[in-house]
Amino acid sequence: MEKKETRTQNVMIVFTQRVNIRVPSIGWRSMDIRKIQKVGTGTLCISLPKKWAQDFNIDYGAMMQVSPRADGSIEIKPFQGPETDRAETYRIQIKDIHHSGKLKRLLIGCYVVGYNKVHIQSERDFTQELIKDVRDTKEQLIGASIVHEGTHDIHLSYTVDISKYDLEGLLRREVELVASIYVPILKIMQTPEPTITPKLRELEREIDTSYWLSLRYILTVQNNIKRGLKHESLNPLELLESRTIFRCLENAADSARSIISIID
Repeated sequence: MEKKETRTQNVMIVFTQRVNIRVPSIGWRSMDIRKIQKVGTGTLCISLPKKWAQDFNIDYGAMMQVSPRADGSIEIKPFQGPETDRAETYRIQIKDIHHSGKLKRLLIGCYVVGYNKVHIQSERDFTQELIKDVRDTKEQLIGASIVHEGTHDIHLSYTVDISKYDLEGLLRREVELVASIYVPILKIMQTPEPTITPKLRELEREIDTSYWLSLRYILTVQNNIKRGLKHESLNPLELLESRTIFRCLENAADSARSIISIID
């Protein structure tokens, strides 16, 4: 059965007796045959055409939408879901930053408000201290990865599928973490134990990671509602109340940090 070609920006993969990849929007006229590879114990994968990926800015870590079709084919295209409003790249010029603390706040801020990509640029070579700050910040953000690291530019990707999370679960986790940090604090105030302090520092980092992910989730859902996308169980008032609760929990965590600093 002959298939009619349409000019789209999608990749069409037909899993029949062979693999067809049609990308008419970049001028392909002949069929490209690609072999399916196996990764791990059972995952099947196939490479995307390099030219197409470059033309449409598809890079490592990019979110792709995969949709099965009635004719047995699979449609693959760049993800245009909840975070479309912030899909553009945020660019940071190092000459505008006077200390590493500001860079960390910028990276976290971009993550929280929903940016998917951050490019850090400098006319001079990056210092080892700056590179360390970027790597440390990346480790504290769920879904963050460094996709390029050069001497004058670093590219970060923030890939978070919020559909995997729910507000109740995020809130419950934050409460558990904040509560858990006070138990060893009370213990160490009664009987000093040097080995407990490093564990408290790890808990601090985990609380921050959970808090920033929760804020990204809330702001993304808020943006979706503004764009007319309904959410099954949340409304703007509930989101506002949730932000207030998360802020109170973060304040409790900040108090714990002050106590830890005194103990340390």
